[in-house]
Amino acid sequence: MDVSPDDLTAEKFLPAPDAPGERIFLSGDMGHMDEKGCITHIGRKDFQVKIRGYRVETPEVESAILEHFKPVETIVVGRGAPGEKELVAYMVPGENTPRDVSSIRMGLAERLPEYMVPTRCVFLEKLPRTVTVKVNRRELPEPPSTRPTLDVEFAPPQTPLEKEIAGLWSEVLGMSPVGVNDSFLDLGGHSLKAAQVAARISERHDLQLALPTVLQCATVAELALVVAARMAGGADAAAVDSILSDLENGGGSPARDV
Repeated sequence: MDVSPDDLTAEKFLPAPDAPGERIFLSGDMGHMDEKGCITHIGRKDFQVKIRGYRVETPEVESAILEHFKPVETIVVGRGAPGEKELVAYMVPGENTPRDVSSIRMGLAERLPEYMVPTRCVFLEKLPRTVTVKVNRRELPEPPSTRPTLDVEFAPPQTPLEKEIAGLWSEVLGMSPVGVNDSFLDLGGHSLKAAQVAARISERHDLQLALPTVLQCATVAELALVVAARMAGGADAAAVDSILSDLENGGGSPARDV
């Protein structure tokens, strides 16, 4: 949608609250005024986004991506409604840039706090530009709702419970298809979305599924195993803890009668 010059002017030039007839200009810079009246510049509003209660300076994330993955260029933005924003990294990949989301997220997780790791990565041939050659943030595309490239091949869910959980992940993450071995985090999941998954499964099957359990069970296959154990014959907490321990120790989906 085209924006008129009058709309842009009205957005940046506001009536001065203490000077009738005068206007103030919103520069987009942020500052802090101390008790002596001195103002310290602390950054640009354009480049700061609040993610799950944390304030993130997106240039810090861009710097980590550029340093470790060598794309031609990148920009990181916050997308979504207030309180539900997620970080999306747009990249023009270079010769040695990984093309799978798993590798990028894993690499960034070693260098940045969890809330600063983008939940989505979008690869583009070039970034959209304005007439002044700045990145045109308005023209950045919405992240696709299709499964991204991961470090595992797509494998469809097989059992009814796996299909149910995969469908639930698809609803919560806004993405399909979901493979049985896909990582919840690599598909764009985080603690708030994991809480939604836990609540829905608990309600559907009349059981108590804790948030840490969903986060520990990285894939549909692993979560289905634990849910099945909870549903079958009153599996106790010790049995479920044993399953989670096997998963954490790299045992995959152990063969058990549940």
